[in-house]
Amino acid sequence: MDTTIITEHLKEHAVYYGGGAAVLLPIIIIFRKWSLPAIFFAVETVIYLVIMHITMAGVVRGSAWFKGETQMEAIRDRVAGPDWTTPFYAFWRKEDYLPETIFYVEIGIAVAIIFAVIRYRPLNYKRRRKSKSEQVDPKTAESIRKARKAAGRDGYKE
Repeated sequence: MDTTIITEHLKEHAVYYGGGAAVLLPIIIIFRKWSLPAIFFAVETVIYLVIMHITMAGVVRGSAWFKGETQMEAIRDRVAGPDWTTPFYAFWRKEDYLPETIFYVEIGIAVAIIFAVIRYRPLNYKRRRKSKSEQVDPKTAESIRKARKAAGRDGYKE
């Protein structure tokens, strides 16, 4: 796996990434009740999208191989099969997709995945659980309700 594109990019923009981390890290720590769930939600979505992209690349390359191996004229004349491809690293370049419609199919699937994640795995912020001393026993709560009702402080009118 050739990762030179990624490492070159990181080396060129290391100062920007360092400055961004220096600014964002204190904000993330201060507002961690809201920021950490949002970060985990985004990372989970990105993981699903990466899995989709790798699967799509495998399906496209497998389909190109299958079409090339099953065409009689390609086998007889020793002609190479179709050159269908998807880029692994520069997935945002539309011209690297052959045929170009694969780009639009992948965008459509990505939108469906994002919608499904939002719909079925919504972003939830954790609420503080009550400690044992703050929790009220159901029998005690019922007796308190009856006492308030009897005293007329509960809003009940009989």
